[in-house]
Amino acid sequence: MAWNFFGKKEEPKIELPKQSERMIDGKVPRTAPPLGQDLKRSISAINVGAIVNNAQPKNWGFSNGLSVVNINSIINNFWAIQAATSANLHLKNPIARKYIYANTSGVVGCEGITVRPNVHIGSDEENFETSKILYEEFYKWAEDPRRFSLCGTMDFSKFQQRMEETRAIFGDAFAIVHIIDGTVKLEIIDSMRINTKFNRWLESGNYVSNGIEYELNTGRPIAYYVTQINPIDYSYHIGKWDRITADRMIHLFTANYPNQQRGLPDLMCSAPVLDDLDRFMNAAIQSRQVAASAMAFVTNTQKTTYEGIPDEDDEEGEDDSGITRFDDAYLKGGSIIELEEGQDVKTVTPSATFDALSEFVENQMLLVAMGLDMTTQTLKGDTSNASYSASKLVDKIQQQTFKTKQNNLIISVLKPIYINWLRMEILNNSSPVSNFNPSDFNKLTEAQYTPAKPQSLDPLKDLQFEELAMQLNLKSREQVITEMGFDPRVMQEQINKEQNKDKEEPLNGNSTDATDQGSNTDPDR
Repeated sequence: MAWNFFGKKEEPKIELPKQSERMIDGKVPRTAPPLGQDLKRSISAINVGAIVNNAQPKNWGFSNGLSVVNINSIINNFWAIQAATSANLHLKNPIARKYIYANTSGVVGCEGITVRPNVHIGSDEENFETSKILYEEFYKWAEDPRRFSLCGTMDFSKFQQRMEETRAIFGDAFAIVHIIDGTVKLEIIDSMRINTKFNRWLESGNYVSNGIEYELNTGRPIAYYVTQINPIDYSYHIGKWDRITADRMIHLFTANYPNQQRGLPDLMCSAPVLDDLDRFMNAAIQSRQVAASAMAFVTNTQKTTYEGIPDEDDEEGEDDSGITRFDDAYLKGGSIIELEEGQDVKTVTPSATFDALSEFVENQMLLVAMGLDMTTQTLKGDTSNASYSASKLVDKIQQQTFKTKQNNLIISVLKPIYINWLRMEILNNSSPVSNFNPSDFNKLTEAQYTPAKPQSLDPLKDLQFEELAMQLNLKSREQVITEMGFDPRVMQEQINKEQNKDKEEPLNGNSTDATDQGSNTDPDR
């Protein structure tokens, strides 16, 4: 017998009750999860979300005091994840889908941005005729899908819409310029095919970063490495590329940092807020479902048994504690069962409902709109409780945002397309453009890129403003007509024709009336 120096009694051992083998082995699966089971958050999901959402701020700046991690390193590590998240939101989230369509409609419009040549190589008459020929020939090519696109399904306006829509979703939009039989054909490729991995040095001294080859000293893009794709199973051949030179690649993206190589999805900033809003709405819906239902629970005494699922070892279906296990986790609504001796039914009628739903949604929508650089009125398409002055101010603010993106689209996409088309048309002997002097090529590339004029909230006041600006010599008539998307010279000719026609019709009408009156006069009189 061991002597206890401290005189302390030994604590009694506590034996935990044994679980039934049936519950341990999990042989009785639940046919349906209890209400609210999907609200449980797994640790793995939290960790993954933390990596995606919080890794960028942690990696920004100095790393261990040795090297600086810039925006291109962020793109290299997280662009693919963010692009896939953005594409998933575009397919499943109505707010994200509304933003993509509203942004594309505001930037491009239904007819696209108009390219109107405006050359200055001679007299006014010569400049007008040259611009007219270039305009007609360009849109003969641009409005023919078979001539314009490699796949033969897109014209110029659809091409602009797809480029801006792809840029908003993935952050990048790529198009390859093909020269086939002396004609320019365009092909939009999947942004995922420009892989951000496999950075490396080349024997020429250049380097490949985020799928793009750059010159070492200048950082100028030299070529793009397009991953080959299997058209049958849609898989990418990792490690197999087609090298496309930079002069044949059109790259549309928004650079927010110096020397940024790739774009970031527009939905990247608002994705966490959209996720919070989605989970909040699901919780609110479940709360109201529970509040609208009445529940009943069947209770048993410890020794009460009734016919259930027979146990493998116990034909009566009882475990060690004498409680019968059931296959169903809960009875279906409207079930009528016969109670055994010792059983009772207890009802629960929930009365708590979720409050402050509208306030939370309104605040979240404001955060989403701020992250997307779009007003809540434009994002929701809701004009309730909106005054005229507020709506007009919101429209002006939104148009300025669209103009910035329009300018990016013009510089990165439309100008290179027009220059490539003009270069090939001058070399094509069968085109009227080939008659122009190649030495005037730079002058021939001058053009006006006119976006579609947005629908005005008050057209009459806008016209009065333009008229007053012309009277005060703040604007010319040509400038006003150009801003409306028309050619001033062509419009003036049409106006003159209509005025001359209006002058001739009354004269013809009077002479006809006089003739008719004379013919109806009785000669005897």
